[in-house]
Amino acid sequence: MRTLTERGLRWIVVSLALALGANAVFFGFSVIVIGGPGLDLGTWALVLGIWEALLFASVVPGFLGFWRMWQGKREYDSKRDHDMRWASAAFVLGAVSALMFVGTGVVLGLFYVPVTSASGWTLRAAHQSAPILLVVLVGLFLLWTIWRLGTTLSRWVAAGAFLSGVLGLVLGILTLAYSPPMSVGDIALALPVLSVGLWLVAYLLVTAHLRDVTPRPSASPATT
Repeated sequence: MRTLTERGLRWIVVSLALALGANAVFFGFSVIVIGGPGLDLGTWALVLGIWEALLFASVVPGFLGFWRMWQGKREYDSKRDHDMRWASAAFVLGAVSALMFVGTGVVLGLFYVPVTSASGWTLRAAHQSAPILLVVLVGLFLLWTIWRLGTTLSRWVAAGAFLSGVLGLVLGILTLAYSPPMSVGDIALALPVLSVGLWLVAYLLVTAHLRDVTPRPSASPATT
């Protein structure tokens, strides 16, 4: 019988697979636009629609995975309970960051708010900082969730996923602020794909590892 933790891991694997598809679509789309003759408006709308659909589709299994793993936080190790508390805090703050990004974007899109006003500056600052917070917080959530469950290999892969995600974020900010060589821009676009791909590998490794691990006797039984 699968534990709640294993079920949560499987849901997160589904979420990561969808997110990987979204990042791959965005990367391929960007490479075509930058290096090719460009795309017509209809194709642009289609590609962006697929990208958004995959991203939104990844939210539901991600939440289900988080909830299952929270329910099973006592199944394997007492220290894991502590890790899941930190992971849960990162998850909630990441969700708040996503809502802040969407909410400020809607306000700025529907209303004219002068950038020189206090409210205009605050809204724009919140809108620009929300994606940064989201990337870091989601990375911390994914890292804390599986750190004590896997092996040395899965930890190395997870650490690589987290670092490549942060590096991609930093390079992305630099490409917006400056005009770096095209190769730097290509790396900035490719790193999110690499990061999500490594997260997917790390979670698959942990999922496979737990098949041979018996939960501690005091674990709460998994429900059917």
